[in-house]
Order: sequence, then structure tokens, then C-alpha cells
Amino acid sequence: MYYEHHYNQMTIAEKLNLSRPYVSKLLQEANTSGIVKITIHDPLSYESSLERRIRLDYGLQRVFITPCVPGEDTVNQVASSAARYLNSIIKNGDIIGISNGSTIHHFALNAIYRDDLSDIQLVQLSGEYIELSHHISTKENMKLVSEALQATPYGFPCPLFFENQAIKQAVLKDKNIRRVTELQRKANIVVFSIGSLGTVGTNSLMKSGYLTQETFETLMRSGTVGDIFSHFIDRNGQPSSPELDKRNVSLSLSELLKKEQRICLASGRAKLDVLKAALVGKYISVLAIDEELAKGLCKQN
Repeated sequence: MYYEHHYNQMTIAEKLNLSRPYVSKLLQEANTSGIVKITIHDPLSYESSLERRIRLDYGLQRVFITPCVPGEDTVNQVASSAARYLNSIIKNGDIIGISNGSTIHHFALNAIYRDDLSDIQLVQLSGEYIELSHHISTKENMKLVSEALQATPYGFPCPLFFENQAIKQAVLKDKNIRRVTELQRKANIVVFSIGSLGTVGTNSLMKSGYLTQETFETLMRSGTVGDIFSHFIDRNGQPSSPELDKRNVSLSLSELLKKEQRICLASGRAKLDVLKAALVGKYISVLAIDEELAKGLCKQN
């Protein structure tokens, strides 16, 4: 199922009614006993001309481009690249922060099991979608990644936006919330995705009630192209809505810039404008994208 049908470990665990760590253990034993022979072509030692061009154009540490193949789940392959990169750099004592969203859910499903690490902490960087019908659970993502890395998880029990700045400031004074925000500041590795602005009625923040149609239209008029951690940015990567930022409790863009490893995942043509803006703003150090986005970036340069 793993090597021939390319199911991920979580899917195998669900189909066979096993725990994900046990599936990982069985795969490791298959390798040790010689049932499976693995030849490793280190992705860190190979770089395509397109990856190199984007890396140099935007001053990145690494770029991983996934080919767009009809019938294949490109998002999952992009997420797998990011998961493999994280696996190559993670070390004892790391504090890893992750954002929310469907792309990060794919990353969580592809997180590589490790039992040789110690003192790993995982912290949620964004607030929650309050509407329970929202299809992606940040708590589920945290659970999947923390189990894979044997990490201690720290949730962030706050909405994405508070009603006003005064409420936000009051909540952030709580000692339990302060403990989480301190971990957010200390995180040395951040894994995140980006959000395109979309159209009225399709934006997830509108669907969840955080944005009104009037606010959305104001963002469009201001030149907003998308968001990082629900912080809206324009084509130059600059904050485009200071008023919303005052109510946003997620990791700030200024704090993001301080992180040692800023691993961004993106897939789909709709993300091109906001991806370019995030790159111009220097918010990304390692990029995992699909081939369509990669070619779009090159055309814009």
C-alpha cells in the first residue's frame, strides 16, 4: 500500500485499523529485514534549473517544485516535499510553529514519524475558525504533527479576530495565553501557507463571519492580494489593513521575519499574486510549490 499504491501512512492506518506510529514501525522493520531496499537520492543535493532560478531571484535557502501531473494530488506532493525538508533539518530542542488551512492539513498528513528526537515543541500560530462546520480543524493538524514528531503541542484557543482591540489586549494578558504567545516568539521553525483574496462569497474568512462584504470590498480597493496568518498584504508584501491587524491575534508579520526557517507551501494558480507578494516581502526562506506556480513566478520576473 505504501510503496506500490503510494498511500500515506495515515491512510494505511485508517484502512487497517492501526495506529500511525505502528504503521511507521512496520515500514521501518520492512527496511531493516531486507523486505524493502531503499536507494536515497537526497533532494537537498539536487536542484533543477527552475528551482535554482527562483531561489536566486528571491534570495531563498531552498526551493522544491512539484510537477503538475494530471490525476495526481499536487497539493499532497507539495506538502510531502515540505515534510521531507523539515525532517532533514529538525533537531533536539526545536520549537516549530504551524499555521492553519487545508494545505497545512496535507503537510500534517505527510509529517514523517521520528522517535529519535527530544524536547520538541509544537505551537499553533493562528487563531481558530469559530464556526465548527469549517472543514479543516487546526486541532487535528496539531495532533497529527505532534504525534509524528513526538512533540509537546500547544494550542492557541483564540478566534482569528477579536471584535475590537481592547478585547484582544485583555485576552493576551491571560497567563495561559501569554505562555503560548511566548512560544510563538521563540519558535525557530515556521511552516505556513498563504491565502488568496478570492472573490466575494468564496473567501473562507467571509464564510466564517470574520469579514463583512463591505470590509472585503475595502480590501480589494486597497490593492490587497491575500494574507499570511490572516494578515492582509498588498503586491509589495506590505500590510494593507492596519485596522484588521489590530484585532488579529496570529503571529505578526514582523515576528515571522525573525524566524530562522520560514517554510511556505503553496499550490494552485490562484495563489500566484499573494505568493509573489510574500516573496517580495521576504517572509519566505524555503518554498515548496507546484510547477504551475513556479512558471508563473518566472513569467512575472
